Amino acid sequence: MLLNLVSPRLKVVVRPTLLYEQMKVSKINRLRWMCGHTRRAMIKNKAIRDKVGVTLVVDKMRMLRWMCGHTQRDKD
Repeated sequence: MLLNLVSPRLKVVVRPTLLYEQMKVSKINRLRWMCGHTRRAMIKNKAIRDKVGVTLVVDKMRMLRWMCGHTQRDKD
């Protein structure tokens, strides 16, 4: 019975989360490779992203929300 309840939750919640994390890790690994660094150099991910000019989706969404609020206030 417990296995039947866990399996659908595993498919819906855990798998996509793990896949998304793997995508983030592979992306930062590609960025490190582009810069000529390895993980052994122990350079922070933010420094790598800044060097390449890549921003996080979360930061982009925050900026869009901020700009959208300002444009709506300007219309009034």
